[in-house]
Amino acid sequence: KTLLIFVLLDGLYLAIRHIALHGSQPFANMTVGNMILTWPVVVAFYLGQLILPWRLSPFHDLLPVQSALEPRFFGALVLLLAIAALLWWWARRSSRLGLIVAACAWLIVPLLPAFNLRVLTPGQIVHDRYLYLPAAGFSLLVVTAGLDLLERFARGSISKIGCTLVVAASLVYIVVVFANQITWASDLLLYKHSVEVAPRNAAAAMNLGIA
Repeated sequence: KTLLIFVLLDGLYLAIRHIALHGSQPFANMTVGNMILTWPVVVAFYLGQLILPWRLSPFHDLLPVQSALEPRFFGALVLLLAIAALLWWWARRSSRLGLIVAACAWLIVPLLPAFNLRVLTPGQIVHDRYLYLPAAGFSLLVVTAGLDLLERFARGSISKIGCTLVVAASLVYIVVVFANQITWASDLLLYKHSVEVAPRNAAAAMNLGIA
């Protein structure tokens, strides 16, 4: 009952917002076909940012896919199919199916609005900030996988190795997060880093000039 009330309120809010803003007007430089072809590349980008958030930035050089023959489309599609197959195989064998489903839902659902790429500013179709909520789902997925692995290999030496790897990975993420925080010390540092990450992005160059 409570969940249904929140769902109805969310739906009412979205409907009122849509009416107030007169809908979302797509930009002319991306067709629906281009948008669909770009989806696998966008998903692969976001997964990469979650797994190794080293090059975080307000701007990124990710352009729409123009053809299914582009290598990045095919590569991203194959990668996502492999990940989906691995998740399916794991979920069927895990005693924590509910956690896996919940983690995947928390990872995917908050990102869905960001896949309406046609209403996003050209040159800015991906943003790290869209991962704030999905990061919680990704973290839950990693923890669940770690618990399953530790249970499966709960032997003396292997268990110690697993714990050591968890601590090492945590330290790596701490260093990466700290390193990314430094770039936010000032506008000049932030947009200089943005241009280094996305040298072809006009918005990053413009903001650096203003800073």
